[in-house]
Amino acid sequence: MKAIQRAIVTSATYRQASPVTADEFEADPENRRLARGPRLRLQPQMIRDQALAVAGLLVEKVGGPSVKPYQPEGLWADMVEGGYEDYVEAEGDDLYRRSLYTFWKRTLGPPTMMTFDASTRETCIVRTGRTNTPLQA
Repeated sequence: MKAIQRAIVTSATYRQASPVTADEFEADPENRRLARGPRLRLQPQMIRDQALAVAGLLVEKVGGPSVKPYQPEGLWADMVEGGYEDYVEAEGDDLYRRSLYTFWKRTLGPPTMMTFDASTRETCIVRTGRTNTPLQA
């Protein structure tokens, strides 16, 4: 195991950095080309937003009520006590709004975000942990 760890840590890829020069910042001040960024994994909400942005689907409308994006069929009924509530998926542009506007039920967060270590909302936390699982690949 130590040999593998040593190979990873001493590799050129692992040691790469993304310092920005003045010319690079002037060419892309908002980092739309994603040429620079943190070396750690993005937060779950950011992963979803980036995927939508890359696909050209992200709706950047500001404000408004929360929206209910896609969830697997039957998940809501299985997790809500008594199954008395129906999950009515948003339609049109509301499906692709920023994750900031996603509806969260305290006991059931969006499964795509839970895969990437989103908090469960059952308790208040300051920071989420980072894990590595096959589902995140």
